[in-house]
This record gives sequence, C-alpha cells and structure tokens, in this order.
Amino acid sequence: MTNMNTLTRVIPFAGAFLLAGAMVGCGDDDGPNNPNDASTDAPTADAGAADACVGGHGEGCVGSPFALPEHGEFRVERFQEGPNVTGEDTRVAAQAFFFSNQDPPVRPFFGKAITIRPELAAQGYACADYREGFYFDNGGTPEAQAVADSRTYIDVGGSATLTNVENEDEVITLNKFESSVNPANAIDISANLTHDILYQADVDTEVSLATQYKPAVEGSSSYISLDLGFGEAALTGELADANGDGDPVIYMPSNFTITTPANYFDAAGLTFTKGQDFTIEYDINEPEAVGDGHPTVAVFVGWIKDRQVQAYCSKVIPNQLDDGTFTIPYEVFEVIDADPAADDERSYFEIGRFTHAAWEAQNLASPGRLDLMGINCQLSPDCVVNDAAQ
Repeated sequence: MTNMNTLTRVIPFAGAFLLAGAMVGCGDDDGPNNPNDASTDAPTADAGAADACVGGHGEGCVGSPFALPEHGEFRVERFQEGPNVTGEDTRVAAQAFFFSNQDPPVRPFFGKAITIRPELAAQGYACADYREGFYFDNGGTPEAQAVADSRTYIDVGGSATLTNVENEDEVITLNKFESSVNPANAIDISANLTHDILYQADVDTEVSLATQYKPAVEGSSSYISLDLGFGEAALTGELADANGDGDPVIYMPSNFTITTPANYFDAAGLTFTKGQDFTIEYDINEPEAVGDGHPTVAVFVGWIKDRQVQAYCSKVIPNQLDDGTFTIPYEVFEVIDADPAADDERSYFEIGRFTHAAWEAQNLASPGRLDLMGINCQLSPDCVVNDAAQ
C-alpha cells in the first residue's frame, strides 16, 4: 500500500528544476545554465526584452511569461509506488492556488551543479546537488513556508476544475480549503506547504494519462474566470501567438513500464554503486508527438530523504522523443546519503516524466505568470548507495 507520507517527499518542483539548471542552450558552453557551472539560479529573460514585453506581447515583441512574477499554479502529479497502475499503488496530487503578490516575486531555486562527464552532458543530461540552500518549495521548510505566508491569496470561487479535453465527462474537481477554517486540508500534498486558500482534489482521484486537461475556475466577484494570454512551454517555446490566442492546457504524460531494473518496486529498493553509472530502461505506453505545439516531455530522477531533495538529474532533449533510457551519471552518487540501516528515515528514489508551461494571467492589476504542470512519476520504496568496489 502507498505510504501517504511519501507524497510529501517527492517531486515538489520538477518543472522548476528544469528551468533552474538543466536546460542548456545549443553551443552555450559558458552560459549560466551550463551543467558544469558551480551553481544554478532560476533563469531570467533578457532584461531589456522583459521590460518591453511584460504586459504585452505584440508589435514584434514576444517576451516569455517565465519572466513574469508568479501568480500561482495548476498541477497534476501522479505517484505510482507499486506494480499496479491503479488502485492502492497510485495516488494523485491535483491542486491549484492563486495570489496577487509574493516576496520575492519569483521563488528562488538554488542548487550546486554536479560536474558530469562531457559525453553525458552532450546527451542532454544534467545533475545538481540540493542538500543546502533554499529550494523552490521543498518539503515544507520554514524558508519555503515563509514565502507562501507572504502571499496575498486570491479566492477564485468555490472550486477549480480540470476537464479532459478529449472526454469532457471526465472532470477533476479541486475543492477550496482555507487555512483559517480547515488548516489540515489547506496543506498541499506536493510540497507540504500551508496555503491561505488551496484548491485540491482527493488523493484517490484517478487521472487519465497521455491526455490534456483544460483548467478553469468557478469564479468570484473579484476573479471572474481564468484570463490567460501568451503561453510558453519550458522546453519547446511558444504555445500561443503574440495576440494571446491559444488553448492553455496541462499535458499529462503517458504512463511507462520500467523494464530495467526488473526489481524496481521490490521492498528492498535499489542499490547504486559509486563509480558506476546506473541505467534505467522503460517502455512508454503511448509515445508523445514532437513539435506542432506539443510540449516536450522531460525525464528526471531524484533522491529524497527526510522530505528533502538531495539531488536531481534530468534528461532534456527539446523537440525529440523520449527514447526510454535514462543513464544516471555516477558522479551524482557522491552526494547521495542513502543508508537505510543507519537512519530512522528511509531514502526514496523516483523517476518521472513531466511537462511544464507558463501562461500570462491578464486579469490582475499587473501581469503575472500561471504555471501549468503535468507530472507522472514512479517511486522505488528505498535505495542504498554503496562505496565503489575495491
């Protein structure tokens, strides 16, 4: 049976990880997002372009909504912690929240890049150490909660919804919870953070995979409906034209079956060895399309201990199909503290596939960014890192 505590330990910020350091520009050997840099910060658009484009994307000026202050998010995460693709082995975190300001306007996301061999970096791999510093919204830390507490939350009505684009009878309802009324239900499953106003579905909700979900809100007197203009995917660029036409959706990646290692879900967990790469192979049930407005599906792996991410690695190849193989560079094992025999808390490993897009929210006093994320991940119940063989 799924350990519910696990849900607060895993994948709190997959999309932000991608933006923070895994996206490497072609030919950019010395840029701020180089995987071999000493540290990674959340990227910003060119300062001049951002100033010119914030609040309007016409007249030949197409700015990135990722450069805008945060306004909130819609997120769907599916967790699978056993071989059964439905039922007790799976849980879902479907949530949304909205706010008009935050201190800082964009949550910081710091990590120390791990130097990996050039041949793997050239294949789109990148790894980073997140054991120190302040992270996007990692496991309910006091620093992350302080950012959430700084927000002016927006009531968007009694509920929010996510509707299956291909089957409109399938609607995921996100019910409103207020921390002043029901504090226990105002804690999000993804990051273990308390929100003044949180919209969240039941963890037993079933979601369709390889599917698009269209977000909506019931509406309130101050926030009648979602009014989203220009959109951009984290990897594949523009999703709506400069006039704001487009269809904001969350793409929920296809399911996948891990074939190597064969014991991925065994109770004993996985064993990694320092100095040795570890390869995971998987079959994708419904391989995604590439291009034509379809967001690239990125792949990541992560190690979580005591609700905190220790390290992430990602494989990002924009506009290319996921080939069903992930080679974990052995360099990352030097920063993983995974010895369950010596600790009260187990260390978890996960592999996931995700998409992340940002859209300009136009119904605010000043423009903000609404993030739309779809994440599908599988958890191994434990993991060990052994020293290199002598």
